[in-house]
Amino acid sequence: MGIERAKLHGWPNTYAFTKAMGEMMILEEMKAKDYKLVIVRPTIITSTYREPFPGWIEGLRTLDALFAAYGKGKLTFFIADPQSVLDVIPGDMVVNAMVAAIARHSKDETSPDFVVYHVGSSKRNPIYLQDLASLGYQYFLKKPLLDNRGKPIKVGAELQLLSSITSFHKYIEIHYLPYLKVMVNSTYIKAVECDILRQIQKSYTNSRRALDYLMRLAELYNPYTLFQGIFDDANTEGLQITTREYNSGADMFGFDPKCIQWEEYFLITHFPGIAKYALK
Repeated sequence: MGIERAKLHGWPNTYAFTKAMGEMMILEEMKAKDYKLVIVRPTIITSTYREPFPGWIEGLRTLDALFAAYGKGKLTFFIADPQSVLDVIPGDMVVNAMVAAIARHSKDETSPDFVVYHVGSSKRNPIYLQDLASLGYQYFLKKPLLDNRGKPIKVGAELQLLSSITSFHKYIEIHYLPYLKVMVNSTYIKAVECDILRQIQKSYTNSRRALDYLMRLAELYNPYTLFQGIFDDANTEGLQITTREYNSGADMFGFDPKCIQWEEYFLITHFPGIAKYALK
């Protein structure tokens, strides 16, 4: 019901829909009273860049679930435009931007009554989904996850990205559905060996469950992995410049995405952080 209502009003999911509703309610309240309103809109939040220490993250967030499934060998392909920009920003940079915004608008009487700060990286330091898939493969080649028996899980190839819903469903139709149909038909054969029949049924159940899980992930994430937009962060860049001009210690509260070297960040900070803090 919730997702249907969200899509009816042009939002991809209930998460984005309820955030928009919250902003609308606050904006109406602000109009009725003499308040200043500052909205900070982060994009996809990833593990910390610097504070309290590099790589800290609590739980699997947004696309990190795909990274985990890929590393566990449960995901070999996914619906995603290789040339789409993945707009991500470390969590501590979001906090720093919020602190800077509060400091500016609580003291500066000339600041606007209503302003939105987009905190992200797509405009000034973009990283593409194809690059991220390549980095994930590089990481797991050197530092594979371990299975329940403590053995390394081998990732055979880079995650295959399918750039449309049509190609995604076609790939499943060609590579997976025939296999499932064969197993379904096998369960109706009176096998002499009951153990063989049970193994077929178990294999079918596991494969069907894995495919259903993949379809749910695709429905959940395709608004992000097929997204073509770039967020204008001019206000945030202006806030950063102002903060540096009036605060000698502004570097302690940095939120400039241009300082991030993505390959280094993902391979040395973010991916190890997921493995250490989110996959325990």
